[in-house]
Amino acid sequence: MRVAPFRCLTASACVAFLVPGVGGALAAAGPGKKAEVDVTGMGVNYTTIGAGSAYTGPKAYGRLVETARCLVRRAHGAAEKLLETTPESLAESNIRWGPIRSRLDQCSQMYMGATGVVLRGAIAQVLYEEKFGARPPAPSPTAVPLAYDWPATGQTAAQLATIYSFADCFVAAQPAGVRQLVLTAPGSAEESAALRALRPHFASCLVKDVTFNTNRETMRAVLTESLHRWSLAQAKAAPAPGGSI
Repeated sequence: MRVAPFRCLTASACVAFLVPGVGGALAAAGPGKKAEVDVTGMGVNYTTIGAGSAYTGPKAYGRLVETARCLVRRAHGAAEKLLETTPESLAESNIRWGPIRSRLDQCSQMYMGATGVVLRGAIAQVLYEEKFGARPPAPSPTAVPLAYDWPATGQTAAQLATIYSFADCFVAAQPAGVRQLVLTAPGSAEESAALRALRPHFASCLVKDVTFNTNRETMRAVLTESLHRWSLAQAKAAPAPGGSI
């Protein structure tokens, strides 16, 4: 599956939607160096649903979201707890390979290749639609979204922390635009239009000399998860009907 690349937004910061599996490792940032964050999605790392002949075609993310709908129905609590863990942490692994994996085997009608990041995004999609699909929460100045406890070392953690930090910043700045993206059908013309509308605003949350190598599925997944966490925080901080919180 090939998706159109995004051009660099500044001379030193770029978000590129690339062919899945193409990208480099994270390099140390510093004078004269640029950090490249490689976080790709469908068909890159078969850690969640099957392997080998796993389907990774253009409809894969949409089918993964449908699988997540079944998963959330069967293990709602586990799905919520998964999104409370830090990506790629031991706590996440215990849930993903426990109650989540067993339901995936029950819900998935075909093998699909996906990273843990993309699976989290698909689950976040379902939970967001369930709670906020009809009406988004009102922004609250006192809201504090859940912060992930990234380990101090490790290349994977460093890469994921960078792209999730970008997504958190972007959702806080553009919640309505990200919501519009999240409510589109995966792989649709509406999804492409929503991404194009968001692209001019990316630069405000990009870090100088950091390049993301990712694809549309992963970018959507991370933005969806960040929007879900942001929305939960807004709803929690909203005043109760009697005026108390």
